[in-house]
Amino acid sequence: MDIENQMAAFIDGLFDYFKHLSTLNSGAILIVLALADRFASPAEGLQALYAAVFAFCGALIASVFSMAILVFNRGRATLSDATTHLLAPGLAISGIGFCGGILLIGFHTLNVAG
Repeated sequence: MDIENQMAAFIDGLFDYFKHLSTLNSGAILIVLALADRFASPAEGLQALYAAVFAFCGALIASVFSMAILVFNRGRATLSDATTHLLAPGLAISGIGFCGGILLIGFHTLNVAG
């Protein structure tokens, strides 16, 4: 397999990662917003849920931005340094934002349950 095919496979894999993560973030935002009023009373506080929605939104924005960068670099044999410097924070923010949102929902659930 030559370098161009390897780079194309790498870019496709990254694009799929961001695509799946943006789908998960969108679904999590909708579920939290739809079910927040049913599972949380004002006395329990909604700060963790609001923080989770903020984390999911940040991860969604980072994923969409990173997908746009990858679309513009699809036909190239290599990624430039500027492109990799833009993709690295997008990769980190999208992953950490999603995991952080899940943890915040877990914290809220433990707060309500216990």
